[in-house]
Amino acid sequence: MSPIVPWSLAIVVTSIAAVSDARTGRIPNWLNAAGFLAAIGLHVFHGIASLRLAALGFIVSGFVPGTLYLASRGQALGGGDVKLFAVLGTTLGPFSGLEVQLLSYSLLLVFALCKLSYQGELLRMLRNAAGLLIRRVMRKRGVAPDPQRLMAMRLGPAIFGAALLLALRAHLGWLAL
Repeated sequence: MSPIVPWSLAIVVTSIAAVSDARTGRIPNWLNAAGFLAAIGLHVFHGIASLRLAALGFIVSGFVPGTLYLASRGQALGGGDVKLFAVLGTTLGPFSGLEVQLLSYSLLLVFALCKLSYQGELLRMLRNAAGLLIRRVMRKRGVAPDPQRLMAMRLGPAIFGAALLLALRAHLGWLAL
């Protein structure tokens, strides 16, 4: 299968997810279901080996975000993000699915650091994070972070950015990441 087809599907699905997530804070189930069915449809015509790779991509790409979602009771990332990562793994395979995932987290981290720096909160946040880490290592009970001081961010646009950058790299041969 030409790699342009799965990457094109990934770009379409993640672009719609990014807009929806930015506007409403949700990635709709219909979008994830349609993306999943389209990905399976792509793989069906290329035999059982392609379907096995899609299934492996679904499991591998959904495992880490699914575990994070369950462990944080939905506070670290949303269920739509988990499903979108699983759809990307189904579409692109396990390696590219994980690559999109890692780059998404990295893009969101860079954006968060820039936003905190712009707001003048970066040093305070780093100091608080270091304090929480030290208390955790020393096995001391610490004060839970104030929910008012936490910063909520949307992952959908970062997923789209990562998919777009990696698709450009795959097709144009630039952007050595």
